[in-house]
Amino acid sequence: MGLFNRYKKNSLIKRGVELENQGKYEEALNCYDKIILELDPGYAKAWYNKGVIFGKMGKVKEALECYNKTIKLNPEYFEAFVNKGVELKQFGEYEDAIECYDKALNSNSNCFEAWYNKGFAFAKLGEYVEAIESYDKALGVDPENVGAWNNRGSALIYVGEYVEAINSYDKALELDSKETEAWYNKGFAFAKLGRYVDAIESYDKALELDPQKIEALFNKGAAFVKLGKYREALKNLDKTLELNPNCENALEIKKLILKALKK
Repeated sequence: MGLFNRYKKNSLIKRGVELENQGKYEEALNCYDKIILELDPGYAKAWYNKGVIFGKMGKVKEALECYNKTIKLNPEYFEAFVNKGVELKQFGEYEDAIECYDKALNSNSNCFEAWYNKGFAFAKLGEYVEAIESYDKALGVDPENVGAWNNRGSALIYVGEYVEAINSYDKALELDSKETEAWYNKGFAFAKLGRYVDAIESYDKALELDPQKIEALFNKGAAFVKLGKYREALKNLDKTLELNPNCENALEIKKLILKALKK
């Protein structure tokens, strides 16, 4: 009977994953519930997989309940700690999320997802040095992760390390030249250094990939203002206002430019 149960559980797990990949979440949940209700209520993997499904369905409370049950059954189930932290993030509970990531790292110090999400949580708390350290650890595990290089750059901007931030964005762009956010953020870092021509070039790259990226249009306009190229600035501010007629910063700068051009 034990061998049969093991075979049945494995079959239901496999079927549940297949259904999940097809987007048939309710049917996948039925597979896992069949394991829990009929075969083995203490099967941690079934509880964990239920949590994953609930997370994909946006049912955060139910996902957390499943991850808590998983952890109770198997305190070394580091993936459950990571996912619990990710769900806590939805409520803005970043400190509790970091605790979860630390528990995951106690079981697996090379867990990329734990280091990466820990960096994200620290950044949300305004603890940018700790965020950078976490992203560095994540990149030590996966040096080709575009998101980690990009987020590391953004944290470096907050601590005023603009050159190092640009280096991070360059790493991201080496891996994926179509990463819009990296081009935009690189432009922002150049602008912070007063390198407005370089900033405009980066904003242009971002706008090639996403012509409606309003932040890039606005900041490109602002960079042209810094260069004294008011008519070019107006073109970009007008495009910004086409996308968002209520953009106060664009309206204010445009007003000042028009006033200056009348003199």
